[in-house]
Order: sequence, then C-alpha cells, then structure tokens
Amino acid sequence: MISRYLIYFGRFSEAKNVPGVVKLFGEAKRLDPRLMEEIKLVLVGGSPGDPLPEEVSVEKHVADAITEYRLTNDDIVRLPSQPWSVLAVLAHHCLSYIGMQFMEPFGMGVAEAMAASAPVVISREAGITKWIKDGRDAIVVDPGDSCAAARKLIGSMRKEGALKKIASSGHDLALDTFSWKAIGIRQGEIIDSLCKAAGGNIPREKRKVRAYHRAVFTWRGDPPEIKPRHEKAAKGLLPYIIEQANDPRRKGKRTIVVLGGESGAGKTEIAEYLRYLLRSEKIQGVTIAGDSFFKLAVGPGEVDLERLDSILENAADRGAKEVFVPSDCRQLGSRRYARVPVALTGVDVVLVDLTYGLALKSATLKVFLESDYRKRIAAVKKRNLARDPDQDFDFILRVLEIEHRIIQGFRDQADIIVTSDYEARPR
Repeated sequence: MISRYLIYFGRFSEAKNVPGVVKLFGEAKRLDPRLMEEIKLVLVGGSPGDPLPEEVSVEKHVADAITEYRLTNDDIVRLPSQPWSVLAVLAHHCLSYIGMQFMEPFGMGVAEAMAASAPVVISREAGITKWIKDGRDAIVVDPGDSCAAARKLIGSMRKEGALKKIASSGHDLALDTFSWKAIGIRQGEIIDSLCKAAGGNIPREKRKVRAYHRAVFTWRGDPPEIKPRHEKAAKGLLPYIIEQANDPRRKGKRTIVVLGGESGAGKTEIAEYLRYLLRSEKIQGVTIAGDSFFKLAVGPGEVDLERLDSILENAADRGAKEVFVPSDCRQLGSRRYARVPVALTGVDVVLVDLTYGLALKSATLKVFLESDYRKRIAAVKKRNLARDPDQDFDFILRVLEIEHRIIQGFRDQADIIVTSDYEARPR
C-alpha cells in the first residue's frame, strides 16, 4: 500500500513536460534521500496499450529521466487515465501534485488538485498562476530547472505544517475563483459593471445572487433583441413600478408586475430592459417566464395559470428566499426542467411576461401591450421559422388570429396600457 507519494495526472504531451516531473522527483531524492525515503511518484495518464505518436516520444524521455536518476519500478507507479472520482481521492491524499508544464493556457488538472485539497507545485508557465501567490496558494517553479524546483518543494516539506497551509489556501482559491458558482458571480459582476448607471452601486450580496442565477438559468429560447421602442416603453413604465415598489402600504411584500399582450408585442424585451433600469434605481428585479408554464391549448387555458399564481403568491412574500419554476429551453436537448430555483434574496420586483398574464390574480401591477400581429407578419414569420424551420406557418397564423381576438378581452383588466407607439399611460 502506498501511503506517501507525489502525483501527476494529465495528458502525456510534450507541452506537459512529464519528464520534468520525473526529474524533479529524482532531484528531490538526491537533495534529501532521508526525507524522500519511501516516497513514490505516481504518474496517471497516457495510453499504455495503444499510445499515440506524441505519447511514444514522451514515454521515451520519461524512461531516459528514470535511467538518469537511477530510479526503479519501486520509485515510480504508473496508472492509466482515471475518472475524476478516483483522481480526487488520489489528489486528496498525496504529499503534493507536481506540474512542470512548458506551456499551459490554464491548468485544469492543477485547479482540480487544489479543489481536492492537494498542495500543488506548478510551472510558472501555466495560466492559472495569474491567480496564485507563490508560497501561499501553491509552489510556483521554473519548469526548465528541475533542481531549483525540487529545492523549493523540499524546503516546504522540511517546514512543519507548510504543505498543509498551502493545501488549505489553494483549496479556498479553487472554490472562490474556479468553481462554476464563482465564475457565474464574476460574469454577473462584469455585466453589472457594463450596465451600471451613475449612483447605481449594488451591494455585493445582491450581486452574488443575481449574477449566479443569470449564469445558470439558461435562456429558454430566443435571446431578447432590445430595440429603441422597447427602451421607450420600459422608461415609461419605470415610474409606475417604482411607485408600487416603494408603497409603504405594501411593507413586507414584493411587487409583482405582469406584462400581457399577444405574441411578438415585446413583453420579454421590455421586461429585460426594465430589470436594467430598476438596477440603476437600486431596485433588484427578477423575471419569471410565463412561457415555461405552457400547456397544449389555445387561449388562457394554454398556460397553467393556477400553478403560476401559486408561485407568485409565494414570491410576493419578502420572507420567501426562493421559488421553483419550470424551465423550457429550446436550445437544449432535454428542453424541460421541472424545478429550477429562482433566488429571491434581495429581490424587490418580480416581472412576468406572459400572453394571458392579465388573468393572473396575484399581480400587483398589470400592464397590457397594445399590438396587432397582422402588422408584424414578416417579423413574426422570421422569428417563428428561426425557432423551427419545419413548422406549418399557416397554422401558426390561425392560432395568432384566435389569440388576437381573445387577448383584446383582457385590455380592461390592465392598470397600465402600453400603446402601439410604445407610450405607457394609466388605463
């Protein structure tokens, strides 16, 4: 049983400099034979049964390094490529992960080793060193100088607790910087910095929640193409929403804004631009897509309004930290997810874009978009055929005609009308 070992796992390519890993190990044994006694080097990777041409060359240089340092089979343990569940265990229990890459755009193996709480020796040529502080998060070395690299490793091994501290700091770095959640947060912060208006500073906790869900909540179909008319409507609606959100009589309640109107009227685009405008007012909004509650029918019955109403009633309570909604994504093979979390911590306004949304009972503010699909036939056809080139567009037109007639009956239930000229005014 191997109890003390250094490890490398990854591809056996020339850029990875696997022979350099062997040389570092050999130099360490020369520098301090007593300290390195019974410590082995585990090399994971390659294709022992059917090596690629590049691997044949690398294997020859590995064999030369083994010969140069008079290492034996007792010193080197070879394993074929392993699943991550095995690598994580091996990395967690190793003395150190060794990376001597000549060239590495990032260093996924290094990040994975750090995430598994392995202390890491890493080449200064690896892109991941941009985030690493040498001696704190990892030991950064020159891949062309195996002796100097071995000295740095031996120095840390001699110092009691040094490798343990490096492992702990590297683990924290991996979670805080390289996890999917951390990446999502950074992406959201970049978007916020681009969208931030004067005075629109956003507390970090709000940024974290919004950024994470922006990254993981896949757009359900078509990215919104926001045009000047949508901006005009959103700017007109903004004062009404702010008034509702700041209404002292609604203390303890979130504002539920529903945008209703026929397909292609601009509900989604206006809702998305409203979220941007609300951020500049230090009000956080989140959108729940009504299309995700779609059922096979025509008219209000095509949407599970009862379920959506129940979710919105929960969301209206400021004590609710999250709700779960279905997600419908045309761009993913699986398309449908039954329960996707929507974080509500810090959220002030919930926006719902839905054709028959004015039928919802839980809305605080109902907005009706005046529109006539017959004036937008070309645009409607382009959008629908982009989604599904094989669809029967004549059938779609018949459905839109039925929808147009039905939707007019909801106009009188609106609090705010957005006219065909995209002017917002009270009904």
